[in-house]
Amino acid sequence: YTGKDILGRERTSPYDDRRIDFDTGKFVPLEVQSTSKVLNGYGGSTWKRREIKGIGPLTLVLANWPFKNFEEWDELPKKDGPFWFFLDYFWKSVLLVPIMVFLGTFFRPATVEPEFNGRYTPVPYRYFGRAKKSRNPKDDTFAEDDHHNSADARERLERALLPRMLCFLSQPPTREIDSDTGEDYLEKNKRNCPEYLFVAWSGKHFDNDDLKAVQKLHELARHATKEAGLKCYWLSLECISNESDAKTSLDIWRMSDVVRGCKELAVLLRSPADGEFVEDLLREWTQSIWTFPELLLSPGRRLTTYYYGPTPESPWVKEIVSKNQLAARCLSTDEDRYQVRRLLDHYLGNLKMSDLELMTVALHCFSSRVTTHQYLPGDYSYALMGLVGRRPRVSPTDSAFLAFARLSLENYNSRLFERFVCLLPAERNQPWHKIKDAYGAQLWDIEPSVQVAGIGLRDDDVVILDGCRAATVHWDRFRPVWYAKRISTKRKLLRWLLRLNFIPLIIGLVLVALADQNQGSSWTITGDYQSRDDNSMAGAGAFFLIYSLSVYIAAPWIIQTVYGGKFWHTQPFFFGFEGYVPIGDIEAKIFGTSKGRLTWSHYASSPLSHHVIKDERWVVPRDPLQNPKTKHLVESAAHAKPGESRVFTIVDTYSMTATLFEANRPPEVLLVCGSEGGMQRALGCSFEWTTSTLYKETVLRLETRSLERMDRIKRVRLGIKR
Repeated sequence: YTGKDILGRERTSPYDDRRIDFDTGKFVPLEVQSTSKVLNGYGGSTWKRREIKGIGPLTLVLANWPFKNFEEWDELPKKDGPFWFFLDYFWKSVLLVPIMVFLGTFFRPATVEPEFNGRYTPVPYRYFGRAKKSRNPKDDTFAEDDHHNSADARERLERALLPRMLCFLSQPPTREIDSDTGEDYLEKNKRNCPEYLFVAWSGKHFDNDDLKAVQKLHELARHATKEAGLKCYWLSLECISNESDAKTSLDIWRMSDVVRGCKELAVLLRSPADGEFVEDLLREWTQSIWTFPELLLSPGRRLTTYYYGPTPESPWVKEIVSKNQLAARCLSTDEDRYQVRRLLDHYLGNLKMSDLELMTVALHCFSSRVTTHQYLPGDYSYALMGLVGRRPRVSPTDSAFLAFARLSLENYNSRLFERFVCLLPAERNQPWHKIKDAYGAQLWDIEPSVQVAGIGLRDDDVVILDGCRAATVHWDRFRPVWYAKRISTKRKLLRWLLRLNFIPLIIGLVLVALADQNQGSSWTITGDYQSRDDNSMAGAGAFFLIYSLSVYIAAPWIIQTVYGGKFWHTQPFFFGFEGYVPIGDIEAKIFGTSKGRLTWSHYASSPLSHHVIKDERWVVPRDPLQNPKTKHLVESAAHAKPGESRVFTIVDTYSMTATLFEANRPPEVLLVCGSEGGMQRALGCSFEWTTSTLYKETVLRLETRSLERMDRIKRVRLGIKR
């Protein structure tokens, strides 16, 4: 396998999981920090795992040791009292006194310099490939054929002014119009445009392989044409050739134009069985992706249905159904009734929808229909194409997703596809056409900040995005974080108290030593011996020693206090690891101690985020594991196998929040593509180095102020599902 990095260097090696190194731009093996439960789980992964290592200063790590058991203070039985905790702290501090004498003398809080000019770690990414279809048609041309391309070089499927074939009552069942364009036909027939009946039918009711069924279909169609007072009708069974040629293909995708141009539409149904009503038969007719546009685009506010009567006295039965009542009478599910009624109201002029809302509702309705015969993989999107004005040329290699993406590029629909990529599916295996967001947002709630510049070259469901802001997620290890805080008078005094504590220690030792040397005897005037004891000097030395040792015993508390305080500014980083760790432990791993500065994210930063309202006014983030479902998810994800859903945590040192989320793979890059609800939608993407593709794994919601600390990235090849 071969991949090309941002500097054009090609790498050929066996396939494995790799990430983009932010320092060199090379593709290096992907390593992910993981919790002990994940490391000891019986699942596996395709990337390397390593234990989570803390990066706190050595002085602070030593100072935390005596306080280790204080984490169990709230669980302490009342009968024991705090005595044992202070005793544990005392003997540990005594053991640390020799070290604190040295460290305290040279004590100065560890600091680091800001990186990347105070911005998030950039993503050295570049896609060297081209698009299969670009938004600007000139991007699809090349040097050798550029002079053959006009300014409007995009191939489109033009509308049909007249059907290519019609069935006339005065002729045999079929008669071909001699010209392929409506303009030629009008010239030959003195501008006389034939009015025709569009015959709608379903393969469930009439088997096109059964000659008797086909004959009955024609008889019923002729009767409906006479009832409508017309001379010809259009029937897809006869007016679309069975030959696999270009004209036949165009006839299929231009059926919507034939419906729009008809004088009237008639729905031909089979005879109802015992206990069946015409509504039951219409329900079957509306379930096809090919017949559903006929319902929407046909003229008039009513549907005229025909079927064979039960007796020779009444061989034909005609029933009329109002379109605005069809959804309630003929459809089976409440959701389908609601969405189809919205479409019908739009095309009947009762309640107009915006372009964005129309495409959203239409996509939902068409994806709920079925097809008995698949012409192309993109049939669902090409059937939807009949509702819009500008249609791309049909491509037999397009999937339904790519066909819909091309359709979105061609038409003005309020940047539907840019909004679409910002959605997080509500279910893990949710089909792409089911527009249901895990955060409960609608497409019109999202304001995109990027543009879909083209469609991916290969058959994968990929698009080319431009204008993204991006940041690297560090999964292999934590990095020292620069921060700015105000140094209070208390912390200044404590810092100098510890640094200058060696002075009273030396004074005490000197006084005690001098007092010991001065002990002995001396001659008096009378010639006798008299003992001499300098108690005042020894007492002063003991006082200085006790004072100095007390400060060193309190040194762990002093160091923690000096390192405490709120952060006013921090270096932006995204750190990630697999699994769940309590928020206090995460802060201690990164900053050396836990002071409540790092919190869990809230405002639905991920579907697993959890917060409560305190005193009916304050939003307080809570540990996600307080939700029993999330706790069960974390426990089960520790044993996930490759390809299964896992739980990861991302720490944002700029907003000082940690976010727990669910994904199949660790997202190595965050792409900000839009905003919604006062938050930024960031696509968490894994990297596939052989094709330079970023695959969407999840969608997180970040604070808007994070944008000012992110750099824009070159065009991105984005895959919807890996």
